[in-house]
Amino acid sequence: MDLPLDVVGISIRNAYDPKSILGTQRLSNAQHYCNLWELPGGKIEPGETSLDCAIRQAWQGMGIILRPREVLSTSHYRDETANINLIIVGCDDYDHLICGEIQKLQIQAFNWFLPHEMLDVKKYKFCPADYHYIRLINE
Repeated sequence: MDLPLDVVGISIRNAYDPKSILGTQRLSNAQHYCNLWELPGGKIEPGETSLDCAIRQAWQGMGIILRPREVLSTSHYRDETANINLIIVGCDDYDHLICGEIQKLQIQAFNWFLPHEMLDVKKYKFCPADYHYIRLINE
């Protein structure tokens, strides 16, 4: 397997319910993990910082402009299809969403989740790499 791919996940808190976090559903034609839920985000481009990547991915995938505040966690995930360094960037919707309404540009659906709901695999199945962060916010 190749070198790890650097990927950003954005933890966006809901302005009206700060315990809720935005999750997005991958497209049915995605190369990997189609139809699974995930934190919004994507691959870091060469020369791009994790915060810059979060800004770009939020705009391209959901049509929103945000100002991420900090890196919340990093983890590594590897399986037969992926070798990922996942960097979770925090963005409080209330303070850091500059403009825009969430649109389904490169996502199938979106939902606001309480942390314990993200662990309910019978109802919502998230991408495997996201579970490190999901477990952290459930401690």
